[in-house]
Amino acid sequence: RGGVMDGQAMDAAEVTKVSKWPSRDEQLSILAGQIMSPGSKLASQLIGPGGKLASQIKKLAGDGEAGDGEGGSETDGETGGEPAAETS
Repeated sequence: RGGVMDGQAMDAAEVTKVSKWPSRDEQLSILAGQIMSPGSKLASQLIGPGGKLASQIKKLAGDGEAGDGEGGSETDGETGGEPAAETS
């Protein structure tokens, strides 16, 4: 058997090929994905380095506060403890 598409006759092998094509909805979803792909890649490339930079700044800010707090408590503990022992 065969068929006709756009006014042209098709044999059985061509009809089988056409039957395996994606449906209209599948074709539209593929097209939408291809249209959106460059935009999503660009967005991720723009957001990625900014997120890494923000993470590093946050880490440095956290280390700076922890380092100041630890250093101050060690110095205060040693200095505060020794004179109190000597005075008593």
